[in-house]
Amino acid sequence: MGLMRNKFLAAYKQAGMKPPKASGKTRRAEPHANNRDDPSVAHGSSKLANKTQTQKTKTSSNKTGRATTINSRRSKTAWGADKRKTRKALPKPNVSTQTKTTPPSVAKPTGVSARPPFSVTLVGTPHYQFCHDKHSSARLIERSTELGVRMQLSPGGVGDAHDVTLGFDFGTSAVKVVVGDATIEKYFAVPFRDGVGINQYLLPCRVWETTDTWSSKYSLTGGDTAYRDLKLSLLAEPDEKANLIRAIAFFALIFQQVRAWLFIEHAEIYRAADIYWSIAIGLPSESHIDNALTPIFERAVRIAWKMSVEREIHAAAISTILEESNTPEIDAEISVVPEIAAQIYGFVSSPSSSFDKQRSNRYAIVDIGAGTVDSSIFEVKQKQGLWNFTYYTAVVEPNGVANLHAHRIGWWTKVLSGHDPANIAIKDLLADKYSTDTESAIPQSYKDYIANVVVEFNDKKQPDPDNDFFSRRLLRQVKGRTIWRCWNKELLGQNDIEGMPIFVCGGGARMSFYSKLVDVMPRTEGTTWISLVPWQLKRPTNLICRGVRDADYDRLSVAYGLSRLHLGVVDTAQPLPQESSTQKATFQDRYIDKDQV
Repeated sequence: MGLMRNKFLAAYKQAGMKPPKASGKTRRAEPHANNRDDPSVAHGSSKLANKTQTQKTKTSSNKTGRATTINSRRSKTAWGADKRKTRKALPKPNVSTQTKTTPPSVAKPTGVSARPPFSVTLVGTPHYQFCHDKHSSARLIERSTELGVRMQLSPGGVGDAHDVTLGFDFGTSAVKVVVGDATIEKYFAVPFRDGVGINQYLLPCRVWETTDTWSSKYSLTGGDTAYRDLKLSLLAEPDEKANLIRAIAFFALIFQQVRAWLFIEHAEIYRAADIYWSIAIGLPSESHIDNALTPIFERAVRIAWKMSVEREIHAAAISTILEESNTPEIDAEISVVPEIAAQIYGFVSSPSSSFDKQRSNRYAIVDIGAGTVDSSIFEVKQKQGLWNFTYYTAVVEPNGVANLHAHRIGWWTKVLSGHDPANIAIKDLLADKYSTDTESAIPQSYKDYIANVVVEFNDKKQPDPDNDFFSRRLLRQVKGRTIWRCWNKELLGQNDIEGMPIFVCGGGARMSFYSKLVDVMPRTEGTTWISLVPWQLKRPTNLICRGVRDADYDRLSVAYGLSRLHLGVVDTAQPLPQESSTQKATFQDRYIDKDQV
């Protein structure tokens, strides 16, 4: 499906995972909950490999037994850093502004020790102690279907014209929507659930399907089968018709919810108004640059908007429109915008920030989501009322919260394998490896997963699973493939990068594991010019989102930016002009080589 799909699938292959599917035998599906008013709610994380819903986690016994110490006897094949070759240390090059050198070292090499890498001590019966409630008490707010299918509150109204934009943040785990009215300069975050704080504005990306005599129909509250991973499935296999149908049905139901809320809560504004609609949907920055998915998402939104005037959303009706060669005409403008560009636009354009045209206005941003981490460096310019973005680098990799959770569980499964008392704990671990129907935060550390087990590392150079994930995956993406590559490809100079503002945001940024990025970005050992200054996204004063703390605004920042962005040009940066005397030397780093950057 193009370069973006190839990169997306390659990222999953590198992570040792299969991309998600939502159709056929391998689709993600689960039986309908008994109470349709209390559906399972997806956590702020989503599985990245398509696994069949596993059985309910068993509760293992916690009997105290005598302490048993067992040394791991794993071979190099099993534990030798995934068969990584041990290389000799490279000489540290002399860094200058005219000589290219190695990317920053983001992890210490791990050689294969003659001793077992760790020892496992059982002080009782091991059991999986991350027990969480998979169901949320926050339910979808019931709203009038009659109002939801309307495009105007009063058809034929002769009141003022209002330019209204739906900022549609289609996330991996949750949808966020901000309605922006440019005519009155007001922006409203749309609550979907009866929760408190930020949770009321986060709607899990889940659609229910019920089969009847004519065709399958869809709902946000209940049905025969629930489908998750709508975004990841669409990114991985955009040509799969079933993925498109479910995403379109989900979009249409969202649009009904938004219009019903707007006409109920702000009837005094729109009772006699003539509304001109626009919908802006976000895409990962790398997707937008490759431009392969942009027309697919635009067509999906168009069809969903057309379908949203129907009281029931049926698969057969969506399929009929999809089979037509022409894109349906609708009374709304559709735009597809890089998600990170929308976030930064919300920052530089809001009343709480002052945009200085005289500055370079280059930024780095890391958005930590449920499934992926989206990191970019780009420049913002304003010209004739439009905002233009130049991307230097844009990297999207499956290093989000769900992948961290799966990585830890995979590590614990290896540690406990072969120990009979741990069999039940292993089953419980595997049952929860790709859990997405919980709103509980995953543990802060890998140590919080299993009770009655002590793991001691015999080789001090052997990283624990958290340090391994942080250094070899997260830091390599941010400092290596995003920042160092920007300089190595001669897009920016060292002086341009040093001191650049960086934003670390997204739902995952609240975990202490990911918030460590804020601490390590101001300095990089051996590569001093990779020194970025952490900034925070400020909550705009014209955004109405009752009950939301300032610290949680970043969860709505993409939707807010989408609701007000007047986008000009989005392009990719070209290499800087080089003097004829410029020399370039390349060295291969242990963890960031020429193929990886």
